[in-house]
Amino acid sequence: MQWLGYSYLIRSLEFKVPDLSLELATGKKQEIKPYGSKTQVKFLPKEIKADLYLHLETAINHQGIRLIYLVPIFNQIKSIELTQFIKQRPKEKHPKFKNMPKKI
Repeated sequence: MQWLGYSYLIRSLEFKVPDLSLELATGKKQEIKPYGSKTQVKFLPKEIKADLYLHLETAINHQGIRLIYLVPIFNQIKSIELTQFIKQRPKEKHPKFKNMPKKI
């Protein structure tokens, strides 16, 4: 099992933050299972290389925007690298945005 998203970032950057109620990890299929007494693990059928920005993207997509975790992450990563990562990501990745007007 490989941790993903905030689960990976918290462990690799060694943050002292509250426990997640939903951990994220690799699995054979997408499913949610209990993990301990207060936590669940959402398994995703994908692996992510050890790239902070890919894990940050995965965290936001699957675990939501959690400021208590984002603040220490943003304090440790370089804004220039994050900006370059965002610029390289595909646009219109989500179908709900495909039909939106380009300009208003």
